[in-house]
Amino acid sequence: AAQQEYVNEYSLERSVEMSGMGCGKVEWTVDLASYTWTVAVQSAPDADWVGLGLSDNGGMKGADIVVVKRVGDSDDYVVEDMHSIDYVQPTKDLLQHVRLLDAYTDDQGRIRALLTRKLDTCDVEDMKLKASKQPLICASGNVDAKTGSIQYHGNLHGKATVSLLLDEPALVEQTFTKVNATTDRNNGSPGITVNANLFT
Repeated sequence: AAQQEYVNEYSLERSVEMSGMGCGKVEWTVDLASYTWTVAVQSAPDADWVGLGLSDNGGMKGADIVVVKRVGDSDDYVVEDMHSIDYVQPTKDLLQHVRLLDAYTDDQGRIRALLTRKLDTCDVEDMKLKASKQPLICASGNVDAKTGSIQYHGNLHGKATVSLLLDEPALVEQTFTKVNATTDRNNGSPGITVNANLFT
């Protein structure tokens, strides 16, 4: 089958291509007014679950992970806010801070999910989004048919390092348009007039 072109169906503002085979492009928007992070993730083909995480070191150990999984053969999906203390199956957080806004499986067998959470949940089991680059990790896999628990992802994992809060390329593109040294003709005092588009 021909590869389907991915479309930013949720109109999110930024994206990153994840390395590896664990998931496709991750897209997100940060809303500073509501202090929320809305993020879309897609699994590898024919997966039963997809996970996305914030990591201090780019690995699974110590990561803050959210997992979206299909319930059996149904069109229902559940989300679990989790954390990993080692290179083992993540543990479900005591407090759940992630909301699942939308989820479905496309014609390539990929789970596509839209999630939202606060930038800082004030929960020791969650990581906050930082105003600096931080590792983003993802994985996909199957579930145990009897227990419904997620199984090991094998080589279906990926990662990227990105600044989630700051749009660095946009900041670099901004330049000062005009800086003029002028003299106030009314009182003869020198002054500086600066016209800039840095924050417009």
